[in-house]
Amino acid sequence: MIHEQRSIDDTIAFLNELLAIDEPAISALVKTRAPCGTGLADHASVQVGFQPGTTKSDGLWEVGLLGVLNGLFGTIEGGKLDGWGPLCADVEPYCTHCAADADRLEAGGWKPGNEVCPLCNDEGSPVFLQWKITGFRRTEG
Repeated sequence: MIHEQRSIDDTIAFLNELLAIDEPAISALVKTRAPCGTGLADHASVQVGFQPGTTKSDGLWEVGLLGVLNGLFGTIEGGKLDGWGPLCADVEPYCTHCAADADRLEAGGWKPGNEVCPLCNDEGSPVFLQWKITGFRRTEG
C-alpha cells in the first residue's frame, strides 16, 4: 500500500521502529554523509554541513539522510532554531576500543564536547569516541 501523506510524527515513529529492528544499520545510514554541491547547499530547506576540516568559504558541502528528510518537511521559522529542520536524532557516545557505554564514560570523567575516551587515553594515543543513535524526535529548543 502506498502512503500518500506522512506527517513528521509518522516519520519519527517509522525511524524509531527501524532503529529498534536494526540499530547498527540505521545508525550507520543516518551518520553517513555524501559530498554535495552548492546547488543542494543553497536549497531552501535541505540541511547540509561543511565537510570535515573545511569552512563555508571552501564550498565543500556534505548531506545526510536527516538533512534530506528535513528538507522534505521544511524548516523552523523564528526563534533560536530558525532555519533548522524538524527532525533530529538523539545520540550517546561509546568507545569501540574498551566497549565503554555512556554511563561508564561519564563515570570515567567524560564530558560532552570531548571526543576522546577518558578510559583509553592513558594508553598513549587518543581513542576517539563513536556516536550511537538512541532515538529520533522533533527538534526542540
